[in-house]
Parts: sequence; C-alpha cells; structure tokens
Amino acid sequence: MQSKMKYELQNYEDLLRNISATTTPSSGKLKRENFLATIKEEITRIKQTFINEVFGFKDERHLERYIQYHQQALIQLLDETLKEQTASKAPLRELWEAGYRGLDDLLGFVEKHFSKYFDQDAKAPVAYVAIVRNDVRSNLAEVEQWLTERGCDQRLVESILFAPRKLALNAGGKDVSYRKVMFAKEVQKELISLKSRLDEQVDLNEELRNLLYYLNYNSIKSFAYHTSYIDTLLSSSETRSEMIERLSFILKKINQTQVKPAIAYNIQAPALKTQLTGYIVEEIDHLQRIQQLGQLPDKASDVWANFKIQVSLSVAQIACLVRLLVEMRIITNNNVSELLRFIAKICISKKVEVISYDSLRSKYYNVEQGTTDAVKAILAKLIKTQHHTP
Repeated sequence: MQSKMKYELQNYEDLLRNISATTTPSSGKLKRENFLATIKEEITRIKQTFINEVFGFKDERHLERYIQYHQQALIQLLDETLKEQTASKAPLRELWEAGYRGLDDLLGFVEKHFSKYFDQDAKAPVAYVAIVRNDVRSNLAEVEQWLTERGCDQRLVESILFAPRKLALNAGGKDVSYRKVMFAKEVQKELISLKSRLDEQVDLNEELRNLLYYLNYNSIKSFAYHTSYIDTLLSSSETRSEMIERLSFILKKINQTQVKPAIAYNIQAPALKTQLTGYIVEEIDHLQRIQQLGQLPDKASDVWANFKIQVSLSVAQIACLVRLLVEMRIITNNNVSELLRFIAKICISKKVEVISYDSLRSKYYNVEQGTTDAVKAILAKLIKTQHHTP
C-alpha cells in the first residue's frame, strides 16, 4: 500500500480507544452522553470524504486500492470491536455496540456505492458471517425436507445445497470470504423463492438444474452431477443418432438458460455453462466420428458395390416368382416397392443386364398365363431335382 494514501478511519479508531474513559466525568475526556452523537457525525464525515476522494484519483487502479485499503481496515476494526463488545459489561458494552454498528454502516456504504472496487474475496467480518450462518441454518432443514418430499434427484439436491451446507456446518471456520457468504445467501434465497411459487406439476429437478446454471454453480460437485445425469439419459438411447439428438437438445437448453451477472461459486474456474457445453460438444463430436467411420465403405464393400446376381429367367419370370414368394409369406417385406427396387438393382436377367424397376413392377402386378406356366415348370423341375438328390 502506498505510504501517501490517506487513512480516513484514524479519528474513528481514536473514538473507539477512548470508550473506556467515557464513563468518567472528567472534563478532558469525551463524555458518555456525547459519544453517540460524535460517532454519528464521524460516520457522515467519512462517507462524504469517500465520495469526494473518488474525484481526486487519476486512474481506477489507485481508486480500487484506496477502496480496498479501507475495506480491509473496516473488517479488521469490526472483528476487534466485536471482541471488546463481547468482553465488556454495561455501560461500556453499549458504547462498543454503537461503535460496531457505525463500522458496519460504513462497510455497507462502501460495498453499496463502490461495488465495482469492493473485494468480494476479502475475509468477511466474524459477526456478519455468524448472522448469515444462523439464517442459513434456520432455513436449510425446511428446504431440504421440501426437496426430499418432492422426490428430487438426491444427487442434484446434494449439489444445490453444497454451498449453504458448507457455510452452515463450518461453525469454527475462519477467513470466510464475502463471496462464499453471499453465494450461500443467494442459493438460499432462490430456493425459498422456488418453494413459494412452484406448484406440484412443475418438474422440480429441471428447475434446480436451471438454478445451477443461473447462479453459475461451477463446483466440481455440480459438474460431476451433470455428467452422470447426461450418461443416464444416453444409456436409454438405442442408436448413436438418438444419442446425438439428445445431446444436441440438452446443449440447446443449457445455452438458452440465463446466468445472473457477477456471481459464481468459484470465480477462478470456468463458468458451469462453459464447462458443460464443452463436455457435450466433445461427446457429440466423438459420436459423430464413430458414426461416420461406420458409414465409410471399406475395401470389402467396394468389391461388392457392383456385384449382380445373374439368373436364367426373364424379367417377367423374376416378377412372377417374387410375387409368389410374397403371397406365400416366404418373403415378408411389407413394402413391395422397396423390395422390387432392390431386386432390380442386384439382378441381371437372361436378356437384360439392367432391369428397369418400372418394367419389373408392371410385370409383378400383371402376370401373363405363359409366364405362370413357365414358372410352374421351373418349380416342378426344382422339386424333381431335389427328390432325386441322394
């Protein structure tokens, strides 16, 4: 910190140091009855000084250092004043409490009016953390019971309650940052809001997933839940195309969800939407590559690409024989047109090397008597040959 940076809290610190002497009626000491008024005046002066000093900085970097310098000092003074307040007895406790309220007011003023420069990763005051922790604890059990009664995915519940639980259960934890406290508060607020406005018909699991995206709940636990959830959805898909379709739909839904600005579980990690879209895109690319490899012709398929079955039958006889097999339900294809197209493609007749589908179709539906007799003779010959086979 620059040595020339002005410290605006010195007078307030001096007032706090003189608290122990305020009960003494000596004329040279601050009288107790004037203490509250003096504190109030000093708070007003400091606020106005902060506002005036903003215009005295030439660049934002120095203004940010100035604000965070006083933010850290206020937090330290708040913790020290709380200790004195706890250890003191009336009437000094009342004065320490007034001093604490003044510092808390100043810190709230800095956070509100200089939010751009306020260090969210700084340690939050002990009393502030304790107040939020107690509030979260009082609501956590009720919210958890509601989620359980609604039959929510337990792993999803664990993910959404991770931050408030961590704050509520860490009673002896030190150096809890503003960001962690504020995130836990925001999760609790959104869950209580969901509870008050959702009816029984709404898919609560879907609402909770959207809340994870909205709050940028980019914890490892949230990401692990989503990968497991996606794998479960894909496990019921029968084809790669169906998998790709499902993944694409999930990707679309995630990309279309809103994200609340300036909030995250872990400010250092990529956003949850970024993590998930990257994961899903990689899964889609992988499935598409496998699908494309399966569709590429290899050397063996190239060999059969132009293969034809050569038969000593006429086109009319082929059509008659196919119709007979279909009517006898030996060939069970329901789509006759597709069947005829396939046969026209793979067969060469006695007189025609390229069988026309239209010709084959016409002869299939209009079988002449001479063709029928010829096919009967062929089948009789087959039966006779089979009968004499040893």
